[in-house]
Amino acid sequence: MGLLDGKTAIITGASKGIGRAIAEKYVAQGANVAFTYLSSVEKGEALEKELSNGSVKVKGYRSDASDFAAAEKLVEDVVAEFGQIDIVVN
Repeated sequence: MGLLDGKTAIITGASKGIGRAIAEKYVAQGANVAFTYLSSVEKGEALEKELSNGSVKVKGYRSDASDFAAAEKLVEDVVAEFGQIDIVVN
């Protein structure tokens, strides 16, 4: 049982660096994770495959967090896919 079981998190910029480490920890603690990437498409797709272990839902979205319309669409897409958003890491 993880600290974040049943929670859904959006993590921006998770295809590399600190964002990736946060996504890995959240999945390890039982969170469903929606994450964004922008220029690192291959890294984003690889991370989605790596973190998808069957016990939680993980999905990457190509999105620019500095673009208001893109951020709004991201939230709509995540709610449609996951049903809720409990945590945002930006």
